[in-house]
Amino acid sequence: MAATGMYWIPLYEVLDARGFPVNLVNSRATRQVSGRKSDGLDGLWIWPLMTYSRLKGVFRSANEISSLRSVVRQRAAQVQEQSRCVPHRQKALIPINTQLDNVVSDLTGKTGPAILHRIVAGERDPGKLSDPT
Repeated sequence: MAATGMYWIPLYEVLDARGFPVNLVNSRATRQVSGRKSDGLDGLWIWPLMTYSRLKGVFRSANEISSLRSVVRQRAAQVQEQSRCVPHRQKALIPINTQLDNVVSDLTGKTGPAILHRIVAGERDPGKLSDPT
């Protein structure tokens, strides 16, 4: 089975759970072998290549490890997305003449969101905005 995209994962997991020996092949490796290859004949092309040891199977970790890796990847993507939003927050404060990034070292820390919540609630007095309580 060629590991292209994400479509192979459910089929691979079902076959593997039922005890079928499944060999995953990197799709890049199948393109490097000379001969005719098309998407429609992929399985018929990969089978003899695996039989004659012209391709090697790729490693697929256990389901528990794959699930954990997926969660870690999702968390990393979320953190990266949040970090991209910080400049947008700063830019949104410019029209109300507020340069919070000059006063607070980290807009995503404890103080930054507290001040932003007070601004959204309608508070405009700098003394009350900077009050930690």
